[in-house]
Amino acid sequence: MTDGFGLDDADYTLIDCESGVGLLEVNRHAGVAEETVEVPVRRDIPSKHEHFLRCIEDDEQPLTGIEDTIDTLRVCLAFNRSAESGQVEAV
Repeated sequence: MTDGFGLDDADYTLIDCESGVGLLEVNRHAGVAEETVEVPVRRDIPSKHEHFLRCIEDDEQPLTGIEDTIDTLRVCLAFNRSAESGQVEAV
């Protein structure tokens, strides 16, 4: 844990799926000074914010559907429960 931040520096979870096992890795290094590296970004792809606004203003269909969103939330909540309990959580 980085002093003064109250967050773990890293969290990891193994996700056992029907088609294989995956690893979810979340890293936060808020208290570590690092050299900035510029990463090129494609400008022809709308940001998630631009896409969200287009869905609202222009009635564009979201790139992900409600079922994908619900599944993602289920995995995130199970991740949190597992981190708190130290036990495997089924989704």
